Amino acid sequence: MKIRSIFTIILFALGLYMVPATFAGGPYSESRDRQPGQGEFQQDQPGQSQAQQGQQAQQFQQQRQNLLLVDNLIGTEIQNQQGEKIGEIDNILVDVESGRVGFVTMTSGGILGVGEDKYIVPFNALQKKALQGMEAEVSERQQRQVIFMLDRQKNQLKEVPEGDIEEALTQEGQSRGIHEHYGVSPYWEDDQRQMMQDTKKNK
Repeated sequence: MKIRSIFTIILFALGLYMVPATFAGGPYSESRDRQPGQGEFQQDQPGQSQAQQGQQAQQFQQQRQNLLLVDNLIGTEIQNQQGEKIGEIDNILVDVESGRVGFVTMTSGGILGVGEDKYIVPFNALQKKALQGMEAEVSERQQRQVIFMLDRQKNQLKEVPEGDIEEALTQEGQSRGIHEHYGVSPYWEDDQRQMMQDTKKNK
């Protein structure tokens, strides 16, 4: 009887020792060790240093800041290099095959849409401008997250093609001519060059 009691005490002591060890290696420990904001994909990447993971997180944060709803881009101000407003985005034309924004139409002048001029601009001719100080405060109130810069004066802008603008822009000569007018390469050629560079890197 005495031997049985001693054996029971030993088993009980072993149980007390093993239970915390079991929980220490379980899922609770993994979630506790994961850094705030770090997903399972980042946590489980083999061979990645903390510096690499931090760089990935920073790149993701920058990418997230570049995502904007089209509705929020409509009405966004466009300035020339001197900081003067030359118009605002009126509409956006997307290449649904590549997913790229090909062009924007820009309105300028007029009152309440009457008498305004409309221009066509390749999207890759626009440069995003970082807002600072009072501009950032005004932009936040107006829910405009960015302002775009265009290296052109009003008298250097190209009017929208006559007739059906979508049909006109599907003609390569028309689209290429608009890009050349603003001194930028056609966006589809940029995509092709990028694909060729990626192919060379992967070989």
